[in-house]
Amino acid sequence: MPANKIENEKLSVEIYKKIKNKLLYLDILPGTVLREMEIANMFSVSRTPIREATQRLAIEGWIEINSRKSIVIKAICKQDVIEIFEFRRIIEPMVLDIILDKRLADITLINDIQDTLNAMKSTKDNTAEFIDLDQNFHALIIHKINNKRLNQTWEQLKDEIIRLGMIALQYPGRFTNVAEEHEKIVDALVDMKKMKARKSCLDHLRSTEDIILESIFKKGSK
Repeated sequence: MPANKIENEKLSVEIYKKIKNKLLYLDILPGTVLREMEIANMFSVSRTPIREATQRLAIEGWIEINSRKSIVIKAICKQDVIEIFEFRRIIEPMVLDIILDKRLADITLINDIQDTLNAMKSTKDNTAEFIDLDQNFHALIIHKINNKRLNQTWEQLKDEIIRLGMIALQYPGRFTNVAEEHEKIVDALVDMKKMKARKSCLDHLRSTEDIILESIFKKGSK
């Protein structure tokens, strides 16, 4: 493959990652309409890598490219929010059950999630860093049972979970509440209390979902 083609592909991937990062961390909001040239100017590149990057994002469902070549950041669908949290309410308490049933809440797991929680408590002025730590907290628990298929599914949802988490953190007091809700999950694992762990997890997920739905959608909207 010619060197210039390799460089163009690398640039396209780099631009794709940068645009997607801006979508996940709400630097570009859902519903925003952009033109190729605006994005090209944003990253100081030609329109070719922008076109390739946006086509990939369109295939993944993050944006729509209309007939006038305008790029529309897709709005968040209420049903998507509901389905993601339904999945999480099924999976995450079950994972906690498995961890406690199999006595997998060892010192390594407890130290890792406690360290992550401590970092969250000291990172309340940086929303993006906080949500990355939040994602890591949940991923440490999910990955502990070493289920490859579950890990793959979690990775597929990770980006959507990050963006929804960013929205939830706009709610007043949510930084503190998330840390407190995570603390209850850690305490339940330390105490080896299955029902306490399950309830703490479900309470955390329900409160996050409620805040997101309240923040984005009016009553009765789709």
